[in-house]
Amino acid sequence: MEQSILRNFAKYVSLNILGMIGLSCYILADTYFVAKALGVTGITALNLCSVLDKSHQ
Repeated sequence: MEQSILRNFAKYVSLNILGMIGLSCYILADTYFVAKALGVTGITALNLCSVLDKSHQ
């Protein structure tokens, strides 16, 4: 029983960590392409929108 609980915990934690790493890679790639296409103004707009988006959740 104890082994099963630890195994489930490790499974859920590792999946959450992998999900956060994936999301971070997506955000980095998105920021890179916005910066290449729109420059400083695009990054500024992206940062402002991300703050506003997080405030509504």
